[in-house]
Amino acid sequence: MRTMHRSTVPTVMALLLSLPAQGGILEEYIDRENKAFKYEVRQEITDLGLRVSSIRLTSQEWRGQEWKHWLTVFVPPVVDSHKRGVLLIEGGSNRDGLPDPKSDEGRMIGANALSLRAPVALLLQVPSQPLYENLYEDDLIAHTFDRYLKGGDDDWPLLLPMVKSATSAMDALQALAREGKIRTPAGQSCQLDQFVIGGASKRGWTTWLTAAVDERVCALAPSVIDVLNMAEQMQHQKKSYGSFSSKIRPYTSRKIMERLDTPRGKLLRKVIDPFEYIEKLQQPKLMLLGTNDPYWTVDSAQLYFPELKGPKAIYYLPNAGHGLGLGVLPTLNAFLLSTLNGKSFPQLESRVVEGRMEVSWQGKGKAELWTATSATRDFREARWAATPLEGAERVEITPRPPKSGWSASYVTVTFPPLRTVDAPYKVSTPVTVIPTTFPHE
Repeated sequence: MRTMHRSTVPTVMALLLSLPAQGGILEEYIDRENKAFKYEVRQEITDLGLRVSSIRLTSQEWRGQEWKHWLTVFVPPVVDSHKRGVLLIEGGSNRDGLPDPKSDEGRMIGANALSLRAPVALLLQVPSQPLYENLYEDDLIAHTFDRYLKGGDDDWPLLLPMVKSATSAMDALQALAREGKIRTPAGQSCQLDQFVIGGASKRGWTTWLTAAVDERVCALAPSVIDVLNMAEQMQHQKKSYGSFSSKIRPYTSRKIMERLDTPRGKLLRKVIDPFEYIEKLQQPKLMLLGTNDPYWTVDSAQLYFPELKGPKAIYYLPNAGHGLGLGVLPTLNAFLLSTLNGKSFPQLESRVVEGRMEVSWQGKGKAELWTATSATRDFREARWAATPLEGAERVEITPRPPKSGWSASYVTVTFPPLRTVDAPYKVSTPVTVIPTTFPHE
């Protein structure tokens, strides 16, 4: 929110008005006037029955540098009237040229738009990189956190411009829709009032924060970002592994984790930790995770999933790492189809009572128990195996601790396809580890 100052305003009031907006540093950054914002349609083609527009987007100027992105929109020949679209957020380099909509990824997104009967947009270059002597990805993000923790101004955390990249993409898509430039091959104009957004890893992080500050986000599907409630997560890692995961070395090498509980570190967490925005994250949400993701502990979701508000679901792809794989697509597509059309998505209710895990759901579904064991409470290299469970809309399991080491388990329910052309899809409970002790407490 921008504030105009008059010379007659008392000094104290002027100082108050110069502080970040009541909503916080992230909200103030997103609401700030954006003179650098612009967009231009660079290419329009028709491919496999879709109208594909390639847009050059300037999302903002951050610390003296313009952030430029490629924004590609796939519009199918038939668009349902829900006035919603999908925004997928990905990475890349600010040195990349015009993306090929006929690439394998382009064809996959196009097929998704055809199936969903909705516009699907792909936003690249989040973040704009490389920056600061060729830094990319986590090294770049950690560098900006370090600058902030050392007393830099509030704009330093890179998640701020990453989120603004997504909100600016929605601004551009809505403006193009109003101009009649988001249209089917036959010329039917599309209206875009709301978006289902998704991204993986750092873009999953961006997805969470964008949903927290932009009411146009009607649902979210973040992938492989299992680190909400960050301070607790870091303690959990050290108690489980004895040290932090090597995958987050860009942060640990700069001693970011050691400073999260300092006064400045607590301010940083309020900006970048989606858990801090939990009351605002009321939209339907689907978390896609791999059981063997080396970035996080296997039961990281236990530190935040029970506290999430609104409709929520999680799916673990067994024996998958940070890259996940195509096995998550049926669940993702079912979630997108449901939320675009304003329909509910299945949720599993789970609780532990006197050592028994009780899991319930509504509708037809077949349950299976996935388990793995580890001598060290480190499940990154564990192999998961499934056992079918008997029960209609409810199952009970009594996990038994191994003779030595630790055991991890979760329940997945497979639901029938939403349409005859779709595949069955799956929803899971969070992972539970027993015994509840830690090897490095």
